[in-house]
Amino acid sequence: MPPWKRILLAAMTCLMPSISVRPAVAGDWPGYRGATGMGVIQAKAKLPLRWDAKTGENVLWKAPLPLGDGAPDHNQGSPIVSNGRVFVTSCVWAADANRKATQPEHHLTCYRLADGKQLWDRVVKPGPWTISDLRGGYAAPTPASDGKHVYAAFGSSILHALTLDGKPTWSQVIPDQGGWFRGTGPPNSLLKNLAPLQGNQPGGQ
Repeated sequence: MPPWKRILLAAMTCLMPSISVRPAVAGDWPGYRGATGMGVIQAKAKLPLRWDAKTGENVLWKAPLPLGDGAPDHNQGSPIVSNGRVFVTSCVWAADANRKATQPEHHLTCYRLADGKQLWDRVVKPGPWTISDLRGGYAAPTPASDGKHVYAAFGSSILHALTLDGKPTWSQVIPDQGGWFRGTGPPNSLLKNLAPLQGNQPGGQ
C-alpha cells in the first residue's frame, strides 16, 4: 500500500502560531474551509508553500492512520484542528472484504497537534447505507468542531457527535439516504446549535 494512503501529514511549520481567526482559538482550523468557511487565514508569519513527506521539508510530524492491514477507503476527508488537537475520519475494510457489498469499519481519530501523538481512536457505528458507487466514499466528509465537540459525518448516512476527549454524545441517521447521489458532504461550518450537511441528489438538487 502506498505510504500516502496510510499516513496523516499534519502540523506543518508555522501552522500553529500563524492562524488567527475568530471566534475559533488561534491555531484552529475547525472545519473543511476553516473557521470562516472561506478557506483563508490571516497569517502573522510567512507560511511555507512547499511540503515534502520524503525529505521532511516543512513537516513537523507524521502519524499512521488506524488502518492496520486492512483496505482503506481512498476517498479521504481533511483533518481539522481544534484546541490543540487534530481530528480525522477514516474507514477500513478487512483485506478480503467485498467493498461494494459490505461496510467498512468507521473511525474518528484524535492526535496531539504539537507532536502527532495519537490521543484516542474511536470506532463508531456505521449508518444504514451501503455504498455501491465508491467514488463518493465513506470517509469523504470532513469533520467539524465547535471547540467542545467534534461532529463527524460518514458516507453510510450517519452523523456522530463526540467530545474532544472522544466520549460519544449522540448519533443521528441522515434521512433519505437512498436519494443521495454518491454521498454526503461535510458540515463545513457550524451555525449556533446546527450542523448543516450538504448532499447531491439525482437531477442536480
